[in-house]
Amino acid sequence: MNVKRDHQLDLAETFSELGGSNIVFIDRRPWEGKLRYVILDGSSEIIGVADEREVAFAAARQYGLEPVSAH
Repeated sequence: MNVKRDHQLDLAETFSELGGSNIVFIDRRPWEGKLRYVILDGSSEIIGVADEREVAFAAARQYGLEPVSAH
């Protein structure tokens, strides 16, 4: 699976559809055969994937979102 090809995201559009909430959840899940950190919106839609927790948090903050850990 190629994330860029198979899961193209328009981040600006995705973030504008969050319904005014800027909270996203960071969770560790299997993705392409590896455990990775996914960024989830309030509807549990994956809007980003990172190999490292700090990168996932930084990516969310870069777009003005407030990341929290999902347990």
